[in-house]
Amino acid sequence: MIPRTCESIPVVPPNPAMPGSGWLASWTHRDFLELGPYDTAPRAVRGLIRERLPVWGLGHLVEAAELVATELVTNSVAATCEFISDPRLPPVRVWLLGSAARVSIPVWDGVARAPVERAADDFDESGRGLFLVRQFSSEWNYWFPQDPFSGKVTWATIGQP
Repeated sequence: MIPRTCESIPVVPPNPAMPGSGWLASWTHRDFLELGPYDTAPRAVRGLIRERLPVWGLGHLVEAAELVATELVTNSVAATCEFISDPRLPPVRVWLLGSAARVSIPVWDGVARAPVERAADDFDESGRGLFLVRQFSSEWNYWFPQDPFSGKVTWATIGQP
């Protein structure tokens, strides 16, 4: 087997025509962003959300979507930088999916470790991300995709079906 480098991980946004991706057809609006695992990644995602959601008729979900996306992307960047030793770090990929009344934000990173919600103390500077995701989304979870992705996808949905 040929070892895969970070550069060879393909970009494969979900496609409704792909086997097993029928769920995607219910999302009438779609966008995709690939980011380097840097501190600036959450800001880029917030910009995408502020630009797209009003056009999709989902402007009322912008604030919650920005907060949730920021936490998901921040966690993916942190996991990528902590657990991948290859100097050519894989990207963090974000999909923005919209329907008539909700938005979903799947975030892929190259780390096949489950996200863990932890209890932060009053003086902790971090550790509240997944708590906030749970509070501001109608549902959230994660999965470990089959190749060609590997890694994990953590996602959250804001709004009601």
